[in-house]
Amino acid sequence: MLTSRRSPTTGGWRYRVSTPTCRTRCRAPRSRPYRQCFSASSRPLPRRSRTSPPGLRRSRSPTSVSRGQDHASPGRLRDGQVWIGGSSVSPHGAAFVPPRAERVPAALEDLCQFVRRTDVPLLAQVAVAHAQFETIHPFNDGNGRTGRALVHAMLAHGGATTRATIPVSAGLLADTRSYFDALTSYRAGDLNPIVERFAEASFVGIANGRRLLDDLTGVYEGWTSSVSARRGAAVWTVLPTLLGQPAVTSATVQQITGLSQPAADQVIGRLRDAGVLTRAVGRQRYVVWLATEVTNALDDFAARARRDRVE
Repeated sequence: MLTSRRSPTTGGWRYRVSTPTCRTRCRAPRSRPYRQCFSASSRPLPRRSRTSPPGLRRSRSPTSVSRGQDHASPGRLRDGQVWIGGSSVSPHGAAFVPPRAERVPAALEDLCQFVRRTDVPLLAQVAVAHAQFETIHPFNDGNGRTGRALVHAMLAHGGATTRATIPVSAGLLADTRSYFDALTSYRAGDLNPIVERFAEASFVGIANGRRLLDDLTGVYEGWTSSVSARRGAAVWTVLPTLLGQPAVTSATVQQITGLSQPAADQVIGRLRDAGVLTRAVGRQRYVVWLATEVTNALDDFAARARRDRVE
């Protein structure tokens, strides 16, 4: 468990960490270039009161990350010992051995109490919550995916992300070695590396998102200069939609504009002639049209956030 209080002399946050492997005290980094990110996120977060162990178990339901993986016991906490690294026979030589199964429910409840707090800077809180979740390792499988989902849920509930999710987790996995080293340091009682990694990943995610925004803005400006239509024409209703839904059919255009099928097909034909849409698959009324400039921008976005392998 992590608790915090302000220092009477410096005003900085001091944390006490209790993990299944250690109990220690350390100081949050104040003289780092990330302090602005911490101070900007330290505000009341009323929606965080909804986090609970049952909610975390629902995140591992068969309809989420473990569909078709019965060995993972989706929706249920593990009832046996697991370990990370080493062999599949025994934990001998493992890189990390999480707490025993009987300690998992209490550890999760402790984590959820920490997540519900509103007196800890948001990004630091997210980093510690993620590291503690991975340390508890409450499921047979899918802990990494669920732990990353927890990151984005906390950022959304805290108001740091609103309409879109900044791929912070992708930034973490861009350098897996430093990420795993930071988790190891956390389990040894040092919070600084994992908080720093989250700060770095946040800035990487923000930069990547801004670049995607610039790319899509350029795409849209190119469309508006290549499409000739009167003001108020249905084509101007369809164009903005393509930025968020680059694959459309005639039925899609009908739903967006309220036009009949022949009129929707005329809109598609105009966008095709302007180079906005390209035929992908299908026949007659069921043809799927693709805004390839948008999908190319999304592919580039994903490539920049790709996960590198540990050598």
